[in-house]
Amino acid sequence: MKYQEKIRLAEETIEWLSKGRSFEDFRKELIQRKHYQHEIENIFRSAKKLILEDNNKAFGECLLKNDLESARAMYSSLNDEAFDVIKKFKIVELIEDCKRQTDYLAQDEFEEEDIIEQVANHLFPEQDVRDQIYFYKKHNMPLNRQEKQNYRAIGIAIIVTGVALSIASYNFPKAGSFSIYFGVITLGLVIFFKSEVKN
Repeated sequence: MKYQEKIRLAEETIEWLSKGRSFEDFRKELIQRKHYQHEIENIFRSAKKLILEDNNKAFGECLLKNDLESARAMYSSLNDEAFDVIKKFKIVELIEDCKRQTDYLAQDEFEEEDIIEQVANHLFPEQDVRDQIYFYKKHNMPLNRQEKQNYRAIGIAIIVTGVALSIASYNFPKAGSFSIYFGVITLGLVIFFKSEVKN
């Protein structure tokens, strides 16, 4: 599907919604027109973005404050089903923003409690912030000396085992497939070099 057609159908989706119809109503219409599900999802995603375009920031602030009455008033022309779809779509965006903000502050080595104070809200509560900090540090922060030593020891042990098994498979063909043992050696090298790269 070309971009122009997707936008045209997204705008048509909005027209349907403005008449009190639902996303599911238009989904059935698009299916009858022989559109695939992944095309329909792309159309709806564009429609949601277009709907949010004018009130995106204000709508997000209402959701963060849990002020659903004001949020609903911004889209009074939508029926409840359509509004719920838009609301969920924006909530996902807001949560992703909170995750990015948490990562940014963790990268700048802010204290955990300071990050929680700046980021936590009813959509992304304290425990979610803590989990995101843990996830970020696990995958991005440098290894300490003990962790490096552990990776090196495990890597060397696997490499030695793989080399020994490879020699055995070469001298005794029935001992197993050489390609499998080469994979074991490769795994050992990956683990070993992880201690060198992640610093």
